[in-house]
Amino acid sequence: MEVNYTYHGSVDWIPQANRLVKTFRNGLCMITQDYICRNDGKANYQSFNEGDILDDATPCMDDAYIFPSPDYQDMGNGFIKATVTAYGRVGTSGVVEISKRLGDYYVAYYYNKGAGVDIDYFKSQKLFDVVTYRFVIKRGDKFGIPGSVTPKIYNLDFSEVEQYNPTLNSLIELYEVTSFGEFDSIVIAVVATGFGNRFDEGPLF
Repeated sequence: MEVNYTYHGSVDWIPQANRLVKTFRNGLCMITQDYICRNDGKANYQSFNEGDILDDATPCMDDAYIFPSPDYQDMGNGFIKATVTAYGRVGTSGVVEISKRLGDYYVAYYYNKGAGVDIDYFKSQKLFDVVTYRFVIKRGDKFGIPGSVTPKIYNLDFSEVEQYNPTLNSLIELYEVTSFGEFDSIVIAVVATGFGNRFDEGPLF
């Protein structure tokens, strides 16, 4: 026997009680929620479009935007389910991570030899700071390379390298942008670089 169901009430998409909010250390916020609507041929599939502002963006500091386009599923019980995901942000400062990497460190030794200057190189192993910045910007916003932490070089006992007139610099090792619709997740890693110099102090070997 065939059973027919008759539903009464709103023809709009009805939000379900499964709203999920997930925040990330870089400040990104993801909101996911299901909506259902009667499967009577009148469902408005233009109600949720990629780039639309989500009605409830809590706890985002500004709006949350739908990304990517929703998924739709026939539930087999007279309803259609739309799974909507949106992204916003809960902060702009992001997070800074500092790690250390073992690497070769060179000291250039300059000394007079006859009418000219000779150069010898002494190699040892040191620890180099790797500073990683993770933060979120709104698409189109301008930003500079962060510099809140100066990467340094350390001896193996974790004391800072100071001997032999060190020349310290930094190098951008990673620059990564991941799009979440109206927001971009930025990852920038800066590594310490440098070398030492000795002048007229006798051979190193």
